[in-house]
Amino acid sequence: IRDMTLDGNKANNGTTGYGLRVYGYRYVLRDLHIKDCFTNGIYSQWASASSENMEARLDNVRVYSSTTANGDGSGTQVYWLGPHDSVFTGCFFFYGDAKGFEAAHADKAAGLIFENCHAYGNDQTYGWYLTGNGCSLNNCVAEGAITAQVYINESNIRVTNLYAFAASAASPVGVE
Repeated sequence: IRDMTLDGNKANNGTTGYGLRVYGYRYVLRDLHIKDCFTNGIYSQWASASSENMEARLDNVRVYSSTTANGDGSGTQVYWLGPHDSVFTGCFFFYGDAKGFEAAHADKAAGLIFENCHAYGNDQTYGWYLTGNGCSLNNCVAEGAITAQVYINESNIRVTNLYAFAASAASPVGVE
């Protein structure tokens, strides 16, 4: 999927809504904007084992304003349960209720690579929430989350050239 905007129309969709839900692997999202979804901007899932190359590739994807009307925290911009070993380049995740990006499983979201990505928004609890083993953030920015800019709860996470700052949030930590 490329060169388009997906609008979740959350103002007129009061119960649930995803910008894009994928159960698959080896797909490409490029030059895509996903906005105003009631539940998640992107929800991706795939099993943890396969005999084929599994990775997805996301280039210049912007996912934003996926917030719930009641602020219950389900508005994560990107909720990732696979495919593992996926690559994100030049992506932006911002202005959500819960998290900018959540790698939601140790194996299914393992080995994710983020290059030159940016997570921000003063209402998000976390910019990146990493529970996938072996994830890598390279030349990324995290700002404005109210709890922590980056949450790490798994081993073998590599972070290089990260710029993390609180913006206008009261007292969040950089990396938790």
